[in-house]
Amino acid sequence: MLFRFFYPQTPSILIVLFLLITIGCGGKTVDITHSQGHPADPDSKHGTPLSHADMETGEVHGVPHGSIELTSVGTEALAAMLDAYIAIGNQLASDTMEDVNAKAHTMLEAFHTVETETPAELRSAHEPHIKTIHETGHQLGGLSDIKEARIAYGSLSDSFKHLLDAAGVPANYEETVYSYVCGMAPDVPRAGVWMQTGEPVRNPYFGSAMLRCHTQKTQMSASNTDMSDAMDMDSHKHSH
Repeated sequence: MLFRFFYPQTPSILIVLFLLITIGCGGKTVDITHSQGHPADPDSKHGTPLSHADMETGEVHGVPHGSIELTSVGTEALAAMLDAYIAIGNQLASDTMEDVNAKAHTMLEAFHTVETETPAELRSAHEPHIKTIHETGHQLGGLSDIKEARIAYGSLSDSFKHLLDAAGVPANYEETVYSYVCGMAPDVPRAGVWMQTGEPVRNPYFGSAMLRCHTQKTQMSASNTDMSDAMDMDSHKHSH
């Protein structure tokens, strides 16, 4: 009797589930049985996700472009930092930790130079994000568990995007940088923001389980000053 009651409903239920998964993952149908070991897995270790209000009104969305002006040295360091960050994302998207620790240390070394080349009052204004970059960078430099690394990378990405929104991607950076939102990783800020270069989409939070999963894509703005202009400005300042 119960079988006769539920059986007619089964096709409709399956159709609804199919549509929910498809819409929630940028049009990609996924096998959710393969998502174990990823941040969306309820058995993974949880970080501190932002509330829905924070996701909608987060400070990162209102950062004035160009509010941080870097010297040529700082701009070059920011480019090196971006290189290392993107390499980490590519590793996580490939479901590996092989080079994550080393790239995290490289990123932090470059970030120390960025800080040095940033005026103190601007460092103070962006202090919460600077602190998060330090903390999550050091975490990534010592982690071996990919689930924990993905959660640390999520917080790092949110704060690093804030920095790039303020300073701009170095104008002479060789590739266009895009920011993405996954929307399905609940254990990281804004349900999974990250930055990458080129195509195709490489989701670092789910890797091969949902590699193309994303709900938003935005091209990051470039800095108003390229590295050669910054060098000219530095030379001008030192000549007086």
